Amino acid sequence: MTETEKWEEGCRTDRVRNEFIIPTLHNHLEQFKPQKILDIGSGTAYIARTIDKLLSYNPLWTIIDTSQERIDFAISSVSSETEFI
Repeated sequence: MTETEKWEEGCRTDRVRNEFIIPTLHNHLEQFKPQKILDIGSGTAYIARTIDKLLSYNPLWTIIDTSQERIDFAISSVSSETEFI
């Protein structure tokens, strides 16, 4: 298992991320409906990808991370309009 796969698995099994952070951010985004969202230090963009599937609208996501391997993983995993840096 690569470091990126371990990162992604850690995201999937993190209760705080999945039961608090994602629902809280989702609620705020639905309330304010920003058209552009900047995610800095995105890793594999797990939070952005998960929230994007829940949203009732389609914002433009900009994903930034220092790991090219994690960015490549995120690119292969998105279906929405996303910019990667």
